[in-house]
Amino acid sequence: AERQPLEEYTLALLMRYPDFRPAASPLNEEHFQWPENRAVFTAWRDWSIMEELRSSLDEELQDHLNHLLSQELPPIDARKRSDDFAQCLRRLEERRLRELQRQLADSFFL
Repeated sequence: AERQPLEEYTLALLMRYPDFRPAASPLNEEHFQWPENRAVFTAWRDWSIMEELRSSLDEELQDHLNHLLSQELPPIDARKRSDDFAQCLRRLEERRLRELQRQLADSFFL
């Protein structure tokens, strides 16, 4: 499977900026298509302290977490970053809804 830049950017923001946690409350596993992103998100939701999160993951997922944490984020101010995060949430939700519509259409025509 190819990498998911939108998912990875969203997770990188969540991992790097704990103050985004409340804004991320609408997110759930269904917003993440890539299994590694889904697993890291699920662990992030369960653990608020990065070291606890890291130690809850197996080695492969720890590598993925390190990849997310090492991502270069654009040097922007807090307000722009907050806007970016809101846009990520909208795009993930739109994608999830499109996927649900597709599944519905597929099941309707079977």
